[in-house]
Amino acid sequence: KYGKPGAIRVFPGRGKGIYWPRMPCLRCGCPWWQGEDWDAKCMRCGWDCESGGYDDDSAPLPQHKSRYEQIVAQLAQGRTPEYKGKLSVTAPPGQGKA
Repeated sequence: KYGKPGAIRVFPGRGKGIYWPRMPCLRCGCPWWQGEDWDAKCMRCGWDCESGGYDDDSAPLPQHKSRYEQIVAQLAQGRTPEYKGKLSVTAPPGQGKA
């Protein structure tokens, strides 16, 4: 259903999410982002790409390559990695509550 990059889904209380499976969150493994820009935050944990996980070509930095490969392999099987941390519950500015 959401296998196409750029797909949009509304997350209750968190706003619109955009699906980017080739650039998942390196903290929690979620492929859903609150926007398309570099300052977008992960829908699940709030991590952002500007935190030093990806280079300017959207490739994982060397220290994150192993983690990236594990996450992408799980996503390719239709599974999002389990995450036991705190969920992000705020919508980005301008999106309000869904």
